[in-house]
Amino acid sequence: MKETLLTGWTFVRWLRLIIGGYFVLNSIHERNYGVIMVGSLFIFQALTNTGCMGGACGVPQNGKTNTNTDPDVVEFEEVTKE
Repeated sequence: MKETLLTGWTFVRWLRLIIGGYFVLNSIHERNYGVIMVGSLFIFQALTNTGCMGGACGVPQNGKTNTNTDPDVVEFEEVTKE
């Protein structure tokens, strides 16, 4: 967790932190406490580097790689009934 907090700070993470801080501080100032939740979500995403803003999300790899480079060729396996 400490490594996630201290490394990998990109422009998008800083932007999320700034936007979240703005929402939280502005909502406290304006006494609009419902917006604090939105700002807190942005801050949480910035600190934990989660969410799908700026390519931070990814699909986990299942270990299989596609060796086929031609998108028109479809590989299949024929199943026969015994």
